[in-house]
Amino acid sequence: MSGQFVVYWLGYATALPALNTLPAGIDVINLFVLNLTTGSSGTTLDTSFISSGGQPWATTLSQAQVARANGVKVCASIIPPKGGLTWNTIPDPTTFASNVQQLIDTWQLDGIDIDPEQGALNPPGGNFTAVMTALGQYFGPQSGTGQRMSYASFDYSFDQPFLSQNAALFDDITLMGYTWTYQQMLVQFQMYSSLVPSQNLLFGIDPTKTPQQESIELAKWQPTSGSKGGMMEFNINGDTDFATAQAILAGMGGSARG
Repeated sequence: MSGQFVVYWLGYATALPALNTLPAGIDVINLFVLNLTTGSSGTTLDTSFISSGGQPWATTLSQAQVARANGVKVCASIIPPKGGLTWNTIPDPTTFASNVQQLIDTWQLDGIDIDPEQGALNPPGGNFTAVMTALGQYFGPQSGTGQRMSYASFDYSFDQPFLSQNAALFDDITLMGYTWTYQQMLVQFQMYSSLVPSQNLLFGIDPTKTPQQESIELAKWQPTSGSKGGMMEFNINGDTDFATAQAILAGMGGSARG
């Protein structure tokens, strides 16, 4: 299969497929979504929203261990809450990174996924970079720990200043183009590949928004030289009978060059 297949599992949904029942062939499951919060030991992670649909966090972690035993990596996806802390206002990047590392170790997960969204008018700033650099001591390719750190793109103009200097912190960057056309996705891929090696770029789709045929064609597509990093499916919860996931997995066996 060409590249890796990453999915986002929306833990706050009320009807949840068990993590250990997702289709074979998935490489990474991102648990969506944990929030930033302030605790007694400084900035840390909050699991209340991801559990708000009714499934306890302990149950999610139990399912994660079964999936991991089958060779799937399971990671915590992190985004600032609505209101309050943002990536740019974490006051203690070093303490935060240490707290996250301790939680991921306690939860026996395989790393983290960074959602940089914090409002379209609030792009990553110097403190964002400090936070990501601190996390990079524990996660991502520069850490040497084997723990993953990925980044979900938001908008090229939003991401460009940061990624042009810091893309090497991440194992992969995902293009969140759920409503883009096929051609728009290819244009975005070319733009981001000026910042990120193409083998670290994944196309991102949503089965409730992206036509399945487009997802299949993106799964098959490869750049003229080299390769893409793979495919990402957001909201696998909304993938009826996992039909899109199965189609993507089949498409990733193709070798179409663009």
